[in-house]
Amino acid sequence: MKNYAIGIDMGIKCTITNDANAAAQGEMIYGSARGMKNFIVITLGTGVGSGIVIDGKLLYGHDGFAGELGHCKIDHSGNGRLCGCGQKGCIEAYASATGVARTAKEIVTSTTRPTLLRNVADINHITSKDVFDAAEKGDLVAKEIFDYTGHLLGQKLADYVHFSSPEAIILFGGLTKAGVFS
Repeated sequence: MKNYAIGIDMGIKCTITNDANAAAQGEMIYGSARGMKNFIVITLGTGVGSGIVIDGKLLYGHDGFAGELGHCKIDHSGNGRLCGCGQKGCIEAYASATGVARTAKEIVTSTTRPTLLRNVADINHITSKDVFDAAEKGDLVAKEIFDYTGHLLGQKLADYVHFSSPEAIILFGGLTKAGVFS
């Protein structure tokens, strides 16, 4: 990773990185991964990011873009959801906040099942927060959306464990605040 000077040179080195790598560094220094040498941080927000630490070092790869686990495929059929990266079937297209909203839109527009999600003013602008609010009120469809999302994410997390044998996988980001629905 290259060091870039930003603004006035104050003699302080600065490294630019993405949010998931920064989260992994923060967890390693101050958070849940303190003392760990091998772990993965998965950021669940608008997208699915990842920071991978192996032997106490953040994995960047030869070009600084290693470890984009959100772009590992969960749907290999060729008919998976289009991801922002241009591929079809990436876990990001399903397990991000955007993916949760897409699942909700697909269910609401393709079934007649009763759900509070039908009360969203414009189904094209449904959000993961709308799904969360409905699930919190006991909406079965909204709970199923989170179950489906969690199932897919769990499959990919299992794959990640196989390739790196981490001490922990730390989930980070806005979507993690949804919690558990009983």
